[in-house]
Amino acid sequence: RKRKPINTRKEIQKELMAEGTKNVLTIHDRRSGDGEVIMEKEPKFMDSPIAVLGTLLALVCFFALGPRGSVEINVDVIMVLVFMAFRVGMSFAPKTGGQDDGADIQSDHHHHHPPSHHQNRQRVDSETLMKKSLGGGRESSRSIDNRTATRSITSTLLSTIVSSNVDYHEDDHTNSNTHTTIRKFPDGAEIGSVLNCWSEPVYSEFRVRGAKYLKDKVKIPSKPFLFPIRGADICLSDNCPANIARYKAICGSRLREKPTFLINYRLPWGNFVVYNEIPTKFLPFLRHCYDKRVKVPSMEGMTPAEICTCRYLMADDKQKDQILKIIPKVVKGPWIVKKTVDGKPAIIGSKMPTEYFYEPACEAEGKAEYLEIDLDIVASSAARGILAVAQRYTKSLTLDLGFVLQGNTADELPEEMLMGARIHGLDPLTAPMLPQSVDGML
Repeated sequence: RKRKPINTRKEIQKELMAEGTKNVLTIHDRRSGDGEVIMEKEPKFMDSPIAVLGTLLALVCFFALGPRGSVEINVDVIMVLVFMAFRVGMSFAPKTGGQDDGADIQSDHHHHHPPSHHQNRQRVDSETLMKKSLGGGRESSRSIDNRTATRSITSTLLSTIVSSNVDYHEDDHTNSNTHTTIRKFPDGAEIGSVLNCWSEPVYSEFRVRGAKYLKDKVKIPSKPFLFPIRGADICLSDNCPANIARYKAICGSRLREKPTFLINYRLPWGNFVVYNEIPTKFLPFLRHCYDKRVKVPSMEGMTPAEICTCRYLMADDKQKDQILKIIPKVVKGPWIVKKTVDGKPAIIGSKMPTEYFYEPACEAEGKAEYLEIDLDIVASSAARGILAVAQRYTKSLTLDLGFVLQGNTADELPEEMLMGARIHGLDPLTAPMLPQSVDGML
């Protein structure tokens, strides 16, 4: 609405009161070229750092003075609390989209070529998808608009990776097996200094069942992971597809070069996938599960954890769900989350829907087999917490996600970690869109 120029804040407030305005407004003495006064709504209660600090202090008092006791938290609650930390970080993080940033972007446009139609389309599609997954709220949309308005156009991280004319060499500065949309965390770098990365966690920081756990309930530090990590991908999608291993573009188009166990986290806004190599000695047991004609070798000489792994690979999907456990650990993040998420394992198959997919090897085409497990996070109650991932800042946590097979008999103990991934502050807004076709490229 057009207004005549007004000189003071008091006059503006008087005018609003005279008009019967009841909503509280924060009024800025900025005007557009035609003299219109621009007004913005006052931030909500939890957008104030003081309010968040007061809430945290109240929680400190509760934990310090409240009754002592132990609380069991299942995997759904753990995941919700983990992603709550993002929202805490958002309240303290500096907002983007200021006037200075806008001026910088405008000035840059005079010196650089305008973005291509493909780049603009990718950015618009990403923003639209994130808003849709967040429920379409006005505040959620505004936070994404503010953030993306001051950023350069998102470019695909695989632009120099997924190409038939590129040769890969072992002496490159990056590992030859890690050509994915998320780069590997630099060796020796300080945790929190580089974000949007993956790395292999410290296996000894995970505590697993000891050799006599069935009697003494003692847990011990784990030995090295049985399935080493190959890499990780994050992609935006409007349908978070199952059996993502069908897509040629994932894992830098190199998935079938080695036998791989994929963990596909089906999230509200897309897919987060972790790739782990399956050692050769376990392959006959995996093949036997889907083709009974394949003979399995003797397990003599294998460790208890390796025996448990062989039995897991030969089991049907229902049996697999009963022994696969997830161990989430917060490496760096708000103390209240670290206090709650203390590395307790949980049988993940009993908490959310899972689905397995297997594709045998094809020697004629030089393709190795893969086994994929899909974790349907959307169908779990934890999805309400995961929605916070896409809001404004998602760089508050360094999180370990480990998997171990539960040893239920004496010959399966002590346990050893099956596989794990450390996530360094992922940002979904930087992720490429998953191709519509399984043959498409990222």
